[in-house]
Amino acid sequence: MNQPSRRKVAAGIAWSIPAITVGAAAPAVAASQVSPSINRSFYITRSSSGCSSGSRRLTVDSKNDGTSYYQIVNVSPTSSVTAVYASVDVNLSGLSFTTTTGNWSAVQQDSQTYSYNGVTYYRYFAKLQVAIPAPVNGTITVPSLSWVSNCTASLSNPVSVNGRGMVTINGQDIEQVGPFRTL
Repeated sequence: MNQPSRRKVAAGIAWSIPAITVGAAAPAVAASQVSPSINRSFYITRSSSGCSSGSRRLTVDSKNDGTSYYQIVNVSPTSSVTAVYASVDVNLSGLSFTTTTGNWSAVQQDSQTYSYNGVTYYRYFAKLQVAIPAPVNGTITVPSLSWVSNCTASLSNPVSVNGRGMVTINGQDIEQVGPFRTL
């Protein structure tokens, strides 16, 4: 039976030391994570569907279908996610929305107004009412939402809208603001 010489064993040990050193650096790199953020795209439309002649309604969707979604990314499994909100800012007050999914609270109009580029906006928001899903590979996919506004002649004219997402992680509020656009 051939036994390796002490010289071959010593050479093998010497070559393995750098590999162990390189491997030891990996946990330090893994510990430096990117901060959590929101990856969100609400599908907001204005249409006459279901309305009488001359009036329109807004629809806000997040179907998690690739074109409309709401995700929280870079989330550690040990993070405490305590609140998830969805909102849309519209330059029109007095809308009432019906929630067509059971996962969200009733949509409310914020009592505060917001201004952007000299335009006053009214925020309509809802809070997620079901358990917040656990992260999968660092991503929480928020349950879909669907809101439909009342039909009104005020929506016959173009309106400016903006979608937003807000979440509280480990006591810190994180907000993602989409672009303002005209419908």
